[in-house]
Amino acid sequence: MTLPGEAWCDRNENGKVDQEEITANVVGKAVYWSCGWTRPDLTIMTADEWVYACIGFTKNGVPLYDFSKPVQPANRIPIDDSSSSRGTVIMDLAGNITDGITFATTDGRKGSYPNLYGQHDAPASQRGVLIAIFRANGILEDLPGVGSVVALGGDRGEWFFLTTDGLYLTSICQDSKGDVTLDDTFIGQESFGGFVWRDPKGRTFVQLGGPSFRIMEVLGLDTCRKTTVKLTITQEQIDEGARIAAAKHHVGNGEPTSLTIARVAKLPDAPPAAGLAATQPLLADVPEMRVVAAGNPARWWRSVFVHDGTTLGILWQVADDSPWKNGEGHYTHAFIGGDAVDVKLDVPGRGPIRLLVAPVGGKNVAAYWQQKAAQKDNPLTYQVNNNPSNARTFDVVRLLPNAKVTVNTEQTGYSVLLTVPLADLGLTPASTLKGLAGVIFSNPAGTNRLERLYWNDKQTDLVSDVPSEAGLDTTRWGAVTVQP
Repeated sequence: MTLPGEAWCDRNENGKVDQEEITANVVGKAVYWSCGWTRPDLTIMTADEWVYACIGFTKNGVPLYDFSKPVQPANRIPIDDSSSSRGTVIMDLAGNITDGITFATTDGRKGSYPNLYGQHDAPASQRGVLIAIFRANGILEDLPGVGSVVALGGDRGEWFFLTTDGLYLTSICQDSKGDVTLDDTFIGQESFGGFVWRDPKGRTFVQLGGPSFRIMEVLGLDTCRKTTVKLTITQEQIDEGARIAAAKHHVGNGEPTSLTIARVAKLPDAPPAAGLAATQPLLADVPEMRVVAAGNPARWWRSVFVHDGTTLGILWQVADDSPWKNGEGHYTHAFIGGDAVDVKLDVPGRGPIRLLVAPVGGKNVAAYWQQKAAQKDNPLTYQVNNNPSNARTFDVVRLLPNAKVTVNTEQTGYSVLLTVPLADLGLTPASTLKGLAGVIFSNPAGTNRLERLYWNDKQTDLVSDVPSEAGLDTTRWGAVTVQP
């Protein structure tokens, strides 16, 4: 519902809202991430791009506006007012408008910097690639040699600096999906808020938002220079570039399109060596899946699923520089504590379940979640106070007493063998269902989760919202076949 807006200027400076000081039916509305923007000269631009210039001041400095006369700039940009939008629209002192990605200048130039990914489907940080953008955090006016520059906040901790005419300059802070170091440049996921500015000495500062509100100086922007180069480009070159880009886009990631739980005469009795060469099979003559993090080929895992008619056996090999660390003290929350291997299945007659193996309290445990059950066993709800609508409830949360876990670790990774009776999971041979397999990676200290990397589901970047990470949403699960 949209309500008529009202604006007030305290023209008589009495600190009270007097009727004659109110302007009714003011044009302008907020969007999810923004209520608008105020320039240093106190010009106001609403989030839907209506401009109100400051027309003067009272004797003691109250800014005055004529809110009955909104101005719509000629160089407006498209607005996305959804919660998944990149939010704040900014106008610099020259009148150029941008949200940090899409821009429209006063001299008629317009365009967008490529923003290829959404909030939770982006690969690990790459140079020049915007990752999980959600908000513009301010503008640096007239940066020498460059012009005005917008700072964009990313949902995974990075900030990005782009000019108001769409040139990428640099990024600061660390991507939570990368190999982070625990220093002041790591601010973590969902570090909402923050601001950037220049002081009277020309220095650039950022207030990084999130829980720490740390203030840091940004060095080196004064070394940037913008250069204009005239290029002659033929239609043939444009067509060839489009062809190359399309070919890259359609290159597969090598992952199987479905997961097969193969029938074997005898289950493996030990996990492979943690450092087993990638050219060597985990289990002879059995198909395996390999999953590699987009943009980070050093982060990968592979797995084999087998059964002998009564027992399920799963082998994992995981490349991990901080192997098999999990700081969570209780199995019910092991999926947020760090390293874990994870299987989710939508079992006929039972519904969505989860089987997760992790080191908890010095022991390797196999934990089990079942969304719905006629007989409840340690039911549990995962909820955060500020978003009860996202709560996830499970009728069963318990350890699997019949599961057996064996783990090998080396400096650069680990391997796991899990065996568990098929009946404990409600599985039977010769069945088809949906499922998911993945690995959760810890931070280097092993105190928290850093990345979730799954087969088939690539929207798993979120590592800062317990209910969402606990959820068993089958929408992006893949096909699973249990061989007879």
